[in-house]
Amino acid sequence: MKYFYIVTFDGQIFEILYSKEKFDASLGAWQKGGLLLLKELGGGIHASSISKILDEDLYESYIFSVKPTLFIKDGSWYDGKERRLVRHENWKQKELDKVKKLEAPIYKEKTDEEIEATKKLLEKMKPDFLRK
Repeated sequence: MKYFYIVTFDGQIFEILYSKEKFDASLGAWQKGGLLLLKELGGGIHASSISKILDEDLYESYIFSVKPTLFIKDGSWYDGKERRLVRHENWKQKELDKVKKLEAPIYKEKTDEEIEATKKLLEKMKPDFLRK
């Protein structure tokens, strides 16, 4: 996935899924001084509130040099100084939970025959002094 980032003067950072149309529309609205409306924002941002619109490469150098209190990267929020994970966006957490659920082992009840076979195998593996 590729994103672009909108940074406001009050320090808010918005991560937007990149498409050429969205990026160009955002830059155009910002340059014209209009209202930037994007579905991902859940509303609009007036151009006078936007300090920067950055692609991924410029965003990397921005967070390196400015060290904002919090910054977002691929749906996860990080501490600007220590660069440790703070939290995930809701969609990212759901995605991670889905992957974790798929990777989790599936519990299967054993039949009585399997239980007896396991007991016999364990009994054979016991050292002599532990046997009854």
